[in-house]
Amino acid sequence: MPPLSDQPTSFNGDNALTDVGTLADKFPKRIAGSDADSRAALWIADRLKSMGLDPHFDNFVASIEGRDTPLQNVWTVSKASPSAGTNNVILLIAHRDSPPRSVQGADDNASGVASLLELVRVFSLQAHAQTFVFLWSDGDAYGSLGSRDFVARHTDLNIEAAIALDQVGLAKANSIVLDGWSASARVAPPWIWALANSAGKAEGKLLTPLPNFVTQSLRLAAPIGGGSQAPVVAAGIPAITLSAGGRQPPAELDTMATVSSQTLRRLGRTAERMTTSIDAVVTELPRSGSSVFFSRSRAMPGIAIELALLALLVPPAMVMLDLLAAARRRHARLGPAWMLYILRFAPWFAMLLLVYIANLLSLLPSNPGAAIPPDALMAHSPRYVRSFLLLALLVAVALYAHAIERRLIRRVAVPVENTVAAVHVVLLAVAALALLVNPFSLIIVLPAAVLWPLARSGPWPVSRLPAWGGLAALAAALIYVGAQVHLGWSVWWYFFLLIENRTVPVGVAVLGVAFVTAAIHLGHHLHQPRRRRTARLRPAAVGPKKADRATTTGDLGQSSSREGDSPELT
Repeated sequence: MPPLSDQPTSFNGDNALTDVGTLADKFPKRIAGSDADSRAALWIADRLKSMGLDPHFDNFVASIEGRDTPLQNVWTVSKASPSAGTNNVILLIAHRDSPPRSVQGADDNASGVASLLELVRVFSLQAHAQTFVFLWSDGDAYGSLGSRDFVARHTDLNIEAAIALDQVGLAKANSIVLDGWSASARVAPPWIWALANSAGKAEGKLLTPLPNFVTQSLRLAAPIGGGSQAPVVAAGIPAITLSAGGRQPPAELDTMATVSSQTLRRLGRTAERMTTSIDAVVTELPRSGSSVFFSRSRAMPGIAIELALLALLVPPAMVMLDLLAAARRRHARLGPAWMLYILRFAPWFAMLLLVYIANLLSLLPSNPGAAIPPDALMAHSPRYVRSFLLLALLVAVALYAHAIERRLIRRVAVPVENTVAAVHVVLLAVAALALLVNPFSLIIVLPAAVLWPLARSGPWPVSRLPAWGGLAALAAALIYVGAQVHLGWSVWWYFFLLIENRTVPVGVAVLGVAFVTAAIHLGHHLHQPRRRRTARLRPAAVGPKKADRATTTGDLGQSSSREGDSPELT
């Protein structure tokens, strides 16, 4: 970690608060692409000229809720000292637009815009070894469009690190929230997290917590990263966003009453201290990657975690090979078992296709070309009627597939061992393909790799509970990310939109459906209510011929060894 600079900070919170008031009063509802958004860009340019700096404009077009919308980034440069002899750049970012439901957008994000202007004033009066680039991005509320365009456009800049300011003026803030994630398997390196933690304590005088190991692992396994830093981190550049933590008001109530000069000063000086600390470093700093840290001084490279996850998949692979070998020794036919799984998988796959078709026909909201941010208007407006119709159709198709399944079972015997073998093949196939997409996603299938070999035929505690418990990591990842984006009951709709809008790639969605289907299929075929199992264990209650045909299903290793003796399936 770069040592904290001992250079005194001079960020003025009152100056920043004055600019917040100007933005909130003169340019309210700065929705990306709106007239207020464009006029705010011109106002920022005038402020830069008054400080003796040249403003630059980057115009670009992005698709917002299905419409091509012209957007504009504003940026300026504070050059390094001539004697520095380096071409490194430190990028400071604040998005200019406000959320779609905002009225004034005082904290989100007039506070960031005003703080960045104050940092321009501070650093333009100081000598620095690296070049500082200040960016007021556009379209952040629709998937960090501005910072994404800037990084893609200015590949000639040797950006050493980036610091973003978002909602940094919240009155009665009780912490500094850090965000160094991206929508890929890359995360900000440990050193920039630790630097933000130290600067937050020294200058902000606020608790600045670091994410724990579980949080980092889940975010890498399910990379849904938003914020201005996300495209920067995805490009391999160390970047982190500072925000004031506390009770956030809804966008409609985000007015000047929610902002305080004290919080602006604390967060502004934290960013100033971080910037001067990075500026003083003469060696090259580590880039963004997949490292996970346990503390400020201990970290584990991503490759080490990936190898550990691979090692944990060896036991279930051996279980699968043993099951296939046992089926070969029994001369078992696995075709019927695969047919049953396909019948279970088909309704879910058909529903996924219908969702994509509905997207193409504009029957569902979409945001092509960009990730849907959690604070977008569409994320808070579930289409209950259309979702209910899709769910009803899924139930109808599933019931039809179940009827075909029962008919198949009457004609062809499918021993439980064959079903278990087929499901474990699916598990290992999903794990192998997930490894190609994102090695950290193996965390999602890890509980299944541990619990599924323990599943046994019988009542739900030994059958369905281990089978469905294999989905625990998937449920935990979804619940955790949902809690992080503050969507409440609408979180189910947000994840549906991520799939429907193909923010979650099609291949990943199909793998998820195959994995969930396998868990349901395993639990269904192993489950036997206790009363039925008890009845089957009473051979004296049936005639001699019927007793010969009765199948006792205990542990998987003690199930019927004859291909024709199939247990009754619920």
